[in-house]
Amino acid sequence: MLSVLRQEIFKQLHQKTFLVFTAIITFSPLALALLLSIIPGRTILDNAYTFTSNDGLLSPFLFLFMLIEFAQIITSEFQFDTIKVQVAKGNSRLAIFFGKVTTLVFDFIVWTIFGTLMTIVTSFIFGYTKHFGQTNHSAYLKIPKHFFQQIIEGSVPNFMVIFLIGGLILLISTLLKSNAIAITLGVVSWLAGQIINGILMQYFYESFHFVKYNLFNVIVYWPLQFFDEKVASISRLSNNEMIITWTVWVVLLYGIAVISFKKRNL
Repeated sequence: MLSVLRQEIFKQLHQKTFLVFTAIITFSPLALALLLSIIPGRTILDNAYTFTSNDGLLSPFLFLFMLIEFAQIITSEFQFDTIKVQVAKGNSRLAIFFGKVTTLVFDFIVWTIFGTLMTIVTSFIFGYTKHFGQTNHSAYLKIPKHFFQQIIEGSVPNFMVIFLIGGLILLISTLLKSNAIAITLGVVSWLAGQIINGILMQYFYESFHFVKYNLFNVIVYWPLQFFDEKVASISRLSNNEMIITWTVWVVLLYGIAVISFKKRNL
């Protein structure tokens, strides 16, 4: 198991996509701040609000790149037939699968650390920290007073949501052999899931309360509810129910994905 993990981490560190994604996540906060600074008519307060409301672009890029990694980490093995080499070395499919999942956790941790540090540094460089807690009167919205604490704590719901939708994408990818198709289906599943959840909660919840336990309800609302418990009135799930529902779905999705991966023909 450890040899498989070391091999997976080594492969990841030498992949161009990983290096490119790492560079984008690391320098996107600085790029956003520079772009905002050259737009005419904007004040530092305006820029601080835009920067903090988008987490310095950390969250959107992190979510997108993790979905891509989930979609391609298994399909690439079958697409290029490298899975045969791994099995020939005596590695069990179970070890290979968990090596892949651990590598995805590694990706999340590395990108979160790099992106968070650069977001903090950029906030100081451009003077945004002086305006934390102030109100942007042009938008009538308040800049978070504890922005740094918010993005650090936000990594918890980000991790949970990414690895929940990632479990679905990983399951789908065990049935495919093309990276492009897996990535496309992953993005489509995420977008369609939000629509499906809206339909279920709006038209079916009153008659069938159990629809609130669908995985997309957790994906859509948990990042918001983590910071504001009032969102529970929309999701219809308490914080404890959110965590339990997340756990059940993660065990189910990854469990089926393991079975599918083990039974797939080489």
